[in-house]
Amino acid sequence: MKPFVVCLALPFFLMMMVQPFVMAQSRDFIIKGYVKDMKDQLLRLHYVGDIGHIIDTTTSRRGTFFFKGTVAEPVRAELITSSGHRIKLYLEGGEVIVRGAAENNNTIIAQGGVIQNQYRALQLQLIPFYKDSANRGGVFEQRVSTGIAAVVKVFIREHPASIVSLDELISPSDERSSITGDEKLQLLQGLDSSLRRLARWAVIYDRTLILKRNAIGQHMTDFTMADTSGKPLKLSNFKGKYLLLDFWASWCGPCRNENNVLVDTYNKYKGKGFEILSVSLDYDKTKWMDAIEADNLTWTQVSDLRGTDNEAAHLYNIYEIPQNVLFDPEGRIVARNLQGSALNMKLKELIHNR
Repeated sequence: MKPFVVCLALPFFLMMMVQPFVMAQSRDFIIKGYVKDMKDQLLRLHYVGDIGHIIDTTTSRRGTFFFKGTVAEPVRAELITSSGHRIKLYLEGGEVIVRGAAENNNTIIAQGGVIQNQYRALQLQLIPFYKDSANRGGVFEQRVSTGIAAVVKVFIREHPASIVSLDELISPSDERSSITGDEKLQLLQGLDSSLRRLARWAVIYDRTLILKRNAIGQHMTDFTMADTSGKPLKLSNFKGKYLLLDFWASWCGPCRNENNVLVDTYNKYKGKGFEILSVSLDYDKTKWMDAIEADNLTWTQVSDLRGTDNEAAHLYNIYEIPQNVLFDPEGRIVARNLQGSALNMKLKELIHNR
């Protein structure tokens, strides 16, 4: 079927790359799929082309399917099945073959050119960490984030001329890692100069500077946002206690799972100098309010109802949720992305030592 352009909020891994391409040479790609026992179904391919965010669709027939298109430079894409299974791949020009068996989504892999094969090699190293997270309802604990960071850093240093290395500095897998802003900037500056002609280089560089501004030890960047009653609240008004700035949305399954943990943590520490301010990346106020009630969230909630274009999310480099930032009573960042038992452990350490 003919691809079409949409103006919807993009998947997080694509949000960084929406800008005009600067390379003149176009690259034709073909995706051929052979998936055993796959039911006939609609498949969607998300990627960024020279006219913006593109969603191409096709229907599989007896386990086979076919896509073709053109990109101005190699880009990361997602192939999404009707059941919601996501296959990440690179469109770099040339042929990509998708094979596997429908009875086990983990067997479905994409093989293609040099860039795709580099990306596949990296993903194979990260699978154990994502399995660990899946067993916890999508929650990334600190040891998992540390493990992801170690793998990603080694890959980037060993592949300084790879587009995969550039994209990993702002991709979801790295957003979930514990790579600091200073480390990211150092890794970015160590990449081959040939990558600087890519359109997304400047975007990734700017995002890296934002992350550095929000590194451990930096003071909070203030913002004002409306609560559930429409009253504007400032982040800085919450100074004086340990504050968890939590980013979530009603439509985010892992966020809803993490809310169960946050409720227990809040009830345990709310009278001991700890507070939570949750920022929702929702579009619909009714769904936001319903989720707050369903999850028994009794702390302060704010949102500008702009979804993934949320102002606070941009300020704190949030392009995947759930994520959070922990501030000390003076407004300095003391930790990021403490989920599961990691948040309880950190609060026990901080509050006990006050």
